[in-house]
Amino acid sequence: MKATVLLPTTAGRGALIRYSAGSVLRQTIRDLELFIVGDGVDEETRIVARELCEHDSRVRFVDRPKHARRGETYRHELLTSEASGDIVCYLCDRDLMLSNHVAESLRNLESYDFSGTGIYMMQVDGSIKAATINLLGEIQGDDRMRFGQLSRNAHT
Repeated sequence: MKATVLLPTTAGRGALIRYSAGSVLRQTIRDLELFIVGDGVDEETRIVARELCEHDSRVRFVDRPKHARRGETYRHELLTSEASGDIVCYLCDRDLMLSNHVAESLRNLESYDFSGTGIYMMQVDGSIKAATINLLGEIQGDDRMRFGQLSRNAHT
């Protein structure tokens, strides 16, 4: 199975996307594509995104000018028309993926309808703090999905 990773970005994020994109490209699953979707990026961010494309054929950069109809909702058009992955993973431009994220997501989706991640935050003092979220609390009655939580399998 192939994965598509969506990494939206905006102005002033050139240094950040080197790290976030790098964490995607170092996945244990190599069969993936990375869409960096710009929403009014500046020249520095544009240069970094293009360099990433030049160095790895799995990376595509979609450079969109800032516009009212360019945000989160409108990225789905890109995914439905151009993405070739069997699953879609989302990564914020200021976040990182553990190297087994995509592999564990694919594995979980063989048994569950939805796979979520653990969230770890680096504190100012360098320590790591785990955050917990409960998506099941939002789902009621017959709409309840089987849910596999990736964080229980996460390792560095």
